[in-house]
Amino acid sequence: MELVSAPDPSAPSSPTPCSPNTTFQPQNQLFPSPPSTAPSKSSASQPGVPWHVDFHLNWDQVSSAIRLRVEKEERPLPDERKAFVVVLVDQMMQHERNPTRAMCHSVVRNIVRSHPKSFGDIGKHGDTAGDGCHSLLQQVKTRVEYRNRNNTLAQRRERRQRRGNGRRGQTGKRSC
Repeated sequence: MELVSAPDPSAPSSPTPCSPNTTFQPQNQLFPSPPSTAPSKSSASQPGVPWHVDFHLNWDQVSSAIRLRVEKEERPLPDERKAFVVVLVDQMMQHERNPTRAMCHSVVRNIVRSHPKSFGDIGKHGDTAGDGCHSLLQQVKTRVEYRNRNNTLAQRRERRQRRGNGRRGQTGKRSC
């Protein structure tokens, strides 16, 4: 009697040829993109694993110009990079309304590792600066802060002015 085992799902499979209905998959992408109809949710998210560790960018929402540059391993133009950051932050905010810097760093680091020539911090002589993701991380975090921007300081000032008749409370007196 011969035992037959099922193929291991964690084993790498051979790539299939592209058909007209398949989605864009950059060659060196670490994580495959989810179907275009589904929001950027972690596929096969394991319990206890934070969303940012297993985050998959939905490349269908990224402009075709950026996808083409990433495929050619070229750096996006500044306007394209800004549009990429907007799409990335929108997808991240579906999971967390105000992601921390550490969460953003985890997501950005995975993107830079999979596309270092397109999104990595590269110096004049071709060397990588730090872990290569500082500038993209800064752009992402700035965008998150912009999206969560509230003018809470003005609201606090307005409440204080309305609260009383303008008199201050009594100060404490101590005998020394």
